[in-house]
Amino acid sequence: EELRSSQAPAPQAPAPAAWDGKQKREAKREHAVIQEILRIWDKDGDGNVDLQEVELAAKMFMSQKEKKNAYKRSAQQILAVGTLMFFVMVSVMVGLVYAVVELSKETQADSDGTLRVLGSETIVQVASSDMTVGEDGM
Repeated sequence: EELRSSQAPAPQAPAPAAWDGKQKREAKREHAVIQEILRIWDKDGDGNVDLQEVELAAKMFMSQKEKKNAYKRSAQQILAVGTLMFFVMVSVMVGLVYAVVELSKETQADSDGTLRVLGSETIVQVASSDMTVGEDGM
C-alpha cells in the first residue's frame, strides 16, 4: 500500500525509456526509501500524511539537528580543553626538566669565568692541562 499526501497528488513523470537497469534499480530503491519515510511520518496509520504529521516530522528533524549541533559544540570544547591541557603538561615537564638540570649542577661559573663549587667560595681545582715531553720522549 502506498502512502499519499492528503493534498492532491503531484503528477509523476514516467520513467524515461532510455533508463538502463541500474537507473531503474536506483529509482526503485529511492522510491522504497521515500515510502518508508512517509510510513514513519504517518503516525495515525491511515495511509495519508497530513499537515500535523508533517509539522511533527519537522519538529523531530529540528530536534535532531539541535542535538547534532550540541554534540559538535561539546566535541569542540573537549578538543579545546584537551589541547590546553596538553600544552600545560608539556610546559610543566619542560619546567621540571630545567629545574632538575639546574639543581643537579655541582659547580657554578662566576662572571669573571672562575669555576666555583656551588654554594661556596671554594674554587674548583683541576689538574693542569700543560703537557711537557722529556728528553726520553716521555
